[in-house]
Amino acid sequence: MELKNCATCHRVFQYPGYGYILCPECRRTDEAQFQLVKKFLDQYPGAEGKEVFLATGVPINTLIKWVREERLISSNAVNLGAVCDRCGKPVSSGKLCPDCRKDIVDKFKETEAEDIEKVEKILPKSKNNGMRFLQ
Repeated sequence: MELKNCATCHRVFQYPGYGYILCPECRRTDEAQFQLVKKFLDQYPGAEGKEVFLATGVPINTLIKWVREERLISSNAVNLGAVCDRCGKPVSSGKLCPDCRKDIVDKFKETEAEDIEKVEKILPKSKNNGMRFLQ
């Protein structure tokens, strides 16, 4: 275990090497706030970030952080204020909206196919596709 500073209160604590960098006390507080927000969103689906803040006292920045970390995943989370890093549309989880995520994946696939074609042109195809051994 190593010593780290808590991301919230900045106290030094023994970090177990996984999970959020929060001291045990801040971790309990964070989990209690998360459960409170989750319960509120179950009761009032579609509530906006400001309404959640007023009802629970959990800052909007914390709500957005949970959505971006994909910890708070819900169709109700769209109204909490998290937006796509690429186009600015509201997102319900992560940092990208589904359209931008699909667009990026498609571009990667397209680039991959182009790279494979380039390599196949450069490398001659051998008749023996099996393993070869050096003697």
